[in-house]
Amino acid sequence: MAVPQAVPLPPPPQAPQPQAAPQPSCDCCSMMLYVAEAVVQVAVRSIFIFANILMTAALLPVAWHWIALPLVAVGSTSMAAFFFPSFQVLAPSGDRIPVPRPVPMPANGLYPEHYPLGSPVGYRRLGQNCAFNSIAHFFDSDPQVSEWVRRPAVADGIDLPGFIQFLNRHRPPAEMIAEFQQYVAAQPHVRPTIPVLFSQFLAQYQPPAPIQAEVRRVRGIFQLFQNILPNFFRANDEAIGARRAVSQGRSEFLRAGMSAILGTIPASNFEQTDAAEIARGLLDFAPDAMKPLVRRTYNYNMDGLPAMAEARLPRQERETLLTLPLDRTTPAGTPLQTLYERFLRNTAVEPQRYMGVDGQPHEYPVTEVVAEFIEPPPVLRFQLNRFTHEQPIPSLLSRWFPSVFPPIGWRGVKLDTQIQFPEEFAITLADGRISRYRLASFVTHDGTFSSGHYTSGEIRGGQKFLHNDSHVTHVATQEAQEYWNAQLQSAYLVCYVPAPDAPAQLPPAQ
Repeated sequence: MAVPQAVPLPPPPQAPQPQAAPQPSCDCCSMMLYVAEAVVQVAVRSIFIFANILMTAALLPVAWHWIALPLVAVGSTSMAAFFFPSFQVLAPSGDRIPVPRPVPMPANGLYPEHYPLGSPVGYRRLGQNCAFNSIAHFFDSDPQVSEWVRRPAVADGIDLPGFIQFLNRHRPPAEMIAEFQQYVAAQPHVRPTIPVLFSQFLAQYQPPAPIQAEVRRVRGIFQLFQNILPNFFRANDEAIGARRAVSQGRSEFLRAGMSAILGTIPASNFEQTDAAEIARGLLDFAPDAMKPLVRRTYNYNMDGLPAMAEARLPRQERETLLTLPLDRTTPAGTPLQTLYERFLRNTAVEPQRYMGVDGQPHEYPVTEVVAEFIEPPPVLRFQLNRFTHEQPIPSLLSRWFPSVFPPIGWRGVKLDTQIQFPEEFAITLADGRISRYRLASFVTHDGTFSSGHYTSGEIRGGQKFLHNDSHVTHVATQEAQEYWNAQLQSAYLVCYVPAPDAPAQLPPAQ
């Protein structure tokens, strides 16, 4: 099966000249406008702060003012400084003069005014859709997946048998297939293409109640891979060609399309979604050639247990995300190689229940699970299990009065341990060959177990870029490089693609 190649980016221009950021106009009108806007911004923020203080004083008893009013003053000042929008003044010369925030946020100074040739664009979003924006950049750095999501699921010239074969891969109800074939047969000789006919058929098809859920799933798969994904990335490509800083694509379209086929992704734009769930759910539909083939061998402790009735053979599975073990005992600065070796030799596995030769089921303790790559992976997509659960130590009150203070059960924990991710990484295959990879992208989650914000990093054309929704940071300064390093060390998802001109090779002879 031929591996699709990504469309190459245009080469950077020779001897590029740095572009200077636009300078504010210095004429009197521009300065007056600038001062007027600054005064208005300070006045609005001051009114906001004093209004909150006065409202708190009016609503709360006087005895509470000594503690409530200082807290409200500090909170209102922080909100006014960090979260009020920053405006721009349109000068007579045509320049837009930014009015800075009273307290600039840490990364604001990293956003460039101009992007070099080949740089990506940011993705717009509404609500809690930062995970979808991050995953879009995560996929865009993978040559195979990037080409796959831009290509419609079926071509316009496909015939009816070929289209039915495509639908059958997604287990459609037989009644829907029969109804669609009758719908096509009833069309005149000059008719639209088969994909267009299927869209028209879905718009008017009223399935019986027993198969409504199955029809809804097939409809969602068709719309996502035929229209939503290609249109989303096509809009972004057009924005890149026009050198715009913000794309036309909006991530709520991705959420709506994936929510229709994946029960783990809520449809609401105001609910946080795990980026790994998005990536895994979408990659499950990708061709097997895009997924690494992993062979796992299970070793058991047979002491005192009868032999298994049937020998456990190694399992071979296509995996979308390779989960790297991480726990509270992992020290900061642990290299990726250490986590990868734990992935290859996993000892934290629950016992497996199998039938013994005595005809009774038994719990066989697993001493080790050995993972191997039997062929060079097309890409390495690592997921660190930063979101985990633990059982906290019960308090004295819960021990003495459990009926009044019930002990807390399992709670979610976010692990922010920093890991060292190299830009070049090599793995050894089962036959001894070495396959080399280079860093392509990563996704970082800032926040807690239950809330936070996703950002991403991407290497495109040899240049590094950080993405925070519609904001793009070109990593071209020492400050930006330090910010890149900090984000990479806290990465949740990391993607390594094959290094150019580096096929899998046998190690040199000793």
